[in-house]
Amino acid sequence: MTLPNTAASRLLRHRVLGPLLLLGVLAVAYRATTPLEINGDGVGYIKRLADTTLAPGHLLYLPLARIISGGGTPAEAVTKLRLLSLCCVLLALLVCYLAARRRLGLAQAALLTLMLGASQAVFRAAREVETYGPALLLCAIAFYAATRSCEQQTRSTFWAGVAGAACGAGALFHLALALLGPALLVALFFGVDQGRRLRASAAAAAFGLLAFIPVLHLCALRSGISGWPSLISWLQSADHGIPYPLGPATPLVAIWGLARSLVYAPYPYQAEQWLVLAAALLAIATLVAWTSALAIRRQPSAPLVMSTPLLLFGLLFYPSDTERWVFVLPALCLAGTLPRTRELWVLPIAMLVYNISAGQPNAAERLRVQRAEASELLLSSNDLLVAPGHGWTEQVGLRRQRVLQRYLLIFETGKHRSLQRAISTMHQRIEHALARNQRVFVARLRDHTDQRGFKELARFGLSRADYEQLFTRYRLHPTMVSELAQIRR
Repeated sequence: MTLPNTAASRLLRHRVLGPLLLLGVLAVAYRATTPLEINGDGVGYIKRLADTTLAPGHLLYLPLARIISGGGTPAEAVTKLRLLSLCCVLLALLVCYLAARRRLGLAQAALLTLMLGASQAVFRAAREVETYGPALLLCAIAFYAATRSCEQQTRSTFWAGVAGAACGAGALFHLALALLGPALLVALFFGVDQGRRLRASAAAAAFGLLAFIPVLHLCALRSGISGWPSLISWLQSADHGIPYPLGPATPLVAIWGLARSLVYAPYPYQAEQWLVLAAALLAIATLVAWTSALAIRRQPSAPLVMSTPLLLFGLLFYPSDTERWVFVLPALCLAGTLPRTRELWVLPIAMLVYNISAGQPNAAERLRVQRAEASELLLSSNDLLVAPGHGWTEQVGLRRQRVLQRYLLIFETGKHRSLQRAISTMHQRIEHALARNQRVFVARLRDHTDQRGFKELARFGLSRADYEQLFTRYRLHPTMVSELAQIRR
C-alpha cells in the first residue's frame, strides 16, 4: 500500500520543509527528555574543563568543550555542551537523510531518518554531555561521502578524500572511529571501478592520515607523551583500566545491547525484575521489527562494509551499552531499503513515544539529585569526598566554580591497575587530610539499591560488604544527608 496523497504525505515529500519538520519534531523530543543527572563520562569532562588535560580516547572533545563553555560554573557549561550534542546529532540525521534521499523517495528517506532518530542510542547522544554527538556527525559524513564515491565514478577521488578526512577527524573525537579507515579502503576497492580504484584509495588514506596524525602528534606533545610505546599506552588508558570481561554469553549481551539501543530497557539494578524483563522483551521485539523493515541489499553498501569493525568492537567492549551501537545504526539504515507502506510509520512513531515517556525523570533520579544538592551545601572545596565511584556522588559540586576533592575508588583502581594499591592510597589520602584538619566524608556505605560503582568493583573482587569494612578503622559520624558520613579520628 503506497502512502496516500494527503497534506502530511505531500509535506514529507517536500525537499526543504519535509526534513526541517522531521528534525524539528526530533529536536523537541530530545529536549523533552533532558535528564536531571549528568552521565558519568559527562561528569568527568566537566571536572576537567578548568585544566588543560586531554581525554586519551576523545582527543578533541575537551578542547572543543572548553571553547564552547567559555568559563562559568560547571552547571552553566552543561547547558552549552548539551546544546552542542543536540546540534551535532540533528546535523548527522540531516546527512543521513540526504544519503537516503539519493536512492529512495523523499518520504521514504524521511521514514528511514525517523527510524534512526527515534532510537534510544541517538536520544542519548543528543542530550548528554558526551563526545558521541560530534563523532556521530563525522561518522555520518564519512558514510555519505563513501556512498557518493562509489556511486559517482567521475568524482570518486574527491568524495573518497572527504570520507577519509571525516574518518580521521572522527577518530579524534572517538578513537573507535579509527576502525572506519581500513574498512573504508575495502569499501572503495570493491565499490569504485577499477580505473579509479587506486586514486580513490590513495586520496582516502592520505586525507585520513592528514586529519588524524598531526593532531594526534600535537596532543601527545601537549600531554608530555613521547615515543610510540608511551603513546599507545596512553591511548589504551581510555578504558579507565576497567576492561570488559568476555564470556560465552557475550554475543547474547551484544544482541540485548543492540536491542536496547533502539528502545529504552533498564539494567537489572535500575528497576524491578518484572519491569526489566518486560522492557527487554519489548526491546528484542523492536529489534526484530526494525531489522525486518530494513531489507538489506544483497550487494554490501559502503556504510555497511565500513561498520563491520565497529560491530566487532561493540561485541568486545561493553556490548550492553547503547553507545557501542550508535555508530552502527546509521550504517544499517543506509544499507537497507524500505517498503512503501504507510503502516511502517507506526514503528518509529511508537519508538519515539516510548523513548520520550521512558526518558522522563523518575522519583529515584530526583532523589539522587536532591541528595547531591544537599551534600553540596554541606561540603566545602577543602573537604575530601570518598566514594566507590559513579552513583549520585558524581553530581556533587557541579554547581560550583571549583570542583570538590574526590577519591573515587573504582577509577583509582583502574588508574593504579590494582585494587590493593588504590585502597592503600585511599587510606593515605584520608590520613593526610585528617592530619591537616581537613574534613573527610565517605559516601554510599549503606547504599543497597544502586549498583553503579559496586558492580565494577566486584570485578576486582571487592563486594559491598568489603567496601563497608574498609572504613571500620575510623569513627563515622552520620550527617544530615542519607548515605553520607564524616570520618573522624
